[in-house]
Amino acid sequence: MVWLPQELTSVREFQSADGLSRGVIFRRLDGLFGFCGERQVDVDGMTVWHPWGEGGIYETVDAAERAAMAEMPWIFDRNSN
Repeated sequence: MVWLPQELTSVREFQSADGLSRGVIFRRLDGLFGFCGERQVDVDGMTVWHPWGEGGIYETVDAAERAAMAEMPWIFDRNSN
């Protein structure tokens, strides 16, 4: 799924129904939460994952999920875990 630095722990991962976007809610070392995403883009004829949808810092996982859903509404489809 989405690449995260070692100090971040994935809490919930999700992928769009078309498979072209993916995201993650994560927990930081300080116990706060955030989210980020990636989408497939074509660069010079190659398909690569490009970062997008990076949110702020949230006190709860629920707050991070609400912010992620506002920016990436597709995240809570059938393919989320």
